[in-house]
Amino acid sequence: MGELDWYVAYTGVAAELRVAEDLQDRGYPVFLPQHEVWVRRRCKRVKRVRPLFPRYLFVGIDSPDDLFDPRDVDGMQAMLAVDGMPLKVPPGVIAGLRAAIDDGRFNERLPEAVKPGMSGRFARGSFEGLEGVCEAVVGGARVQVLIELLGRKVSVFTAIDDFAIA
Repeated sequence: MGELDWYVAYTGVAAELRVAEDLQDRGYPVFLPQHEVWVRRRCKRVKRVRPLFPRYLFVGIDSPDDLFDPRDVDGMQAMLAVDGMPLKVPPGVIAGLRAAIDDGRFNERLPEAVKPGMSGRFARGSFEGLEGVCEAVVGGARVQVLIELLGRKVSVFTAIDDFAIA
C-alpha cells in the first residue's frame, strides 16, 4: 500500500457520520475533523461534538483508479473537484489538522472562563509568552486582548484557547 492521497467529500446536511461509516465499511480511510462546542439545552450549557467543516470530510485513496462514484454512497453529494477532476488535498494538511484537533485548538471553551478585565498570558501563537488583559470575549471563541508591544498598548484578537488566564 502506497502513500494515501486525500480528497474532500461533500455530504448532505448532517450526513457526515453516515457517509464516513459507509466509506469505512467499503474499506476507505476517512477523516472527519470534529471539535467540541457548547450549546444550550433546557436552559443549561452542554458540550457537544460537531464536525469542524459541516458537510465535508476527507477520504484517503491509494490511487486515482480507486476513485468511486459519489452517487453510490448514501448521503454523499459529490467530491470537491476542479474542471470535473477530484481535487487532492495538499500534503501535510491532514497531519496538521489532526495535530490541531489533538491539541484541542478548535474546541470552544465556555465564555465565562475568560471575562473582560482578567489577566493572562498567550499560551501559543505569534504572541506566545506575552501577558495581556482581556478586553472582550467575541462570539464565545475569540478574545480581544490588550498587550504592550514596542512600548505601546495594542489590542489584538486571538482564539480563546490561545489565551491562558493567570
